[in-house]
Amino acid sequence: MGDYICTKCHHIGKPKRKKRGSTKAEFFCWLLFPFGLPYTFWRMLSKYNTCRYCDDQFLISVNSPSGKKLTKLMLDNESIQQPANLPIISEPLPNTQEKEPGKTGRKPQDPNAW
Repeated sequence: MGDYICTKCHHIGKPKRKKRGSTKAEFFCWLLFPFGLPYTFWRMLSKYNTCRYCDDQFLISVNSPSGKKLTKLMLDNESIQQPANLPIISEPLPNTQEKEPGKTGRKPQDPNAW
């Protein structure tokens, strides 16, 4: 398995394999023996690759034409934006959304109401 690039966070590296379904559901299916065996086989056979950092399923092989294009574009952008004395960090940035000041999403409290 080669290196992949994530289309969401642009992490380059080996993907993480995940199973479909739920471990709890598998346990309860094994309590009813005939249903546990096919469910376990289905989980074992339906693994998929995800990004190690953001768990996104859309990965592109670095060796593919679109992967090479995305890698080149990402490296060009990092060399322009990154100062020379700081190391390049390949971890994704946290998803922060700026809120307008004063809007917290809660109803204002009435000081006279108990």
